[in-house]
Amino acid sequence: MSDFLDKVKSGANKMLDEVAKVAKTASQKTNNAVTQTKLSYSAHETEGKIKSVYAEMGKKVYDACKAGGEMPDFAESVEKIDKLYEEIADLKAKIAELKESVQCEKCGEYTKAGSKFCPKCGAALTTIAEDFAEEFIENIVPEVAVDTEEAAEEAAQAAQETNDTNEPAKRVVTIKAKKPVQEED
Repeated sequence: MSDFLDKVKSGANKMLDEVAKVAKTASQKTNNAVTQTKLSYSAHETEGKIKSVYAEMGKKVYDACKAGGEMPDFAESVEKIDKLYEEIADLKAKIAELKESVQCEKCGEYTKAGSKFCPKCGAALTTIAEDFAEEFIENIVPEVAVDTEEAAEEAAQAAQETNDTNEPAKRVVTIKAKKPVQEED
């Protein structure tokens, strides 16, 4: 009877652990969705601010034309609009991060992570792993090769000196890095 109760208790504990995991995941997804909604709302409000600045600019132009005067200076308004567009870009980047999206380097469109091509312009999308591999091959592999060659030359020289003194020589192993083969789509 004790074994049976232990199994029931163990099963109940496992079930509670699973329920806790599910609840935690649901809570995280809910918080993520709420944050995305707040960011989207902020972006929408910022777009409204841009429209207001455009409207102010239009009214100034209209008033200047009606009065037959000179066109007003819009440098301040243009700067304000540029800052608002930057704010929208930051908000969209935060939303994309929450959605685990990637940005096309060609057109700037956000798309689902793991996509091979941009749905807007058709450009091939790279992954973080591909970017790292490319950087590794371009920057690190040549340095390793140079360091390996230098070490091999020093070892060979040391081996030659060792042979001259009749001491046992150590074996030198040279490692060559190869560029990984890229998969075809």
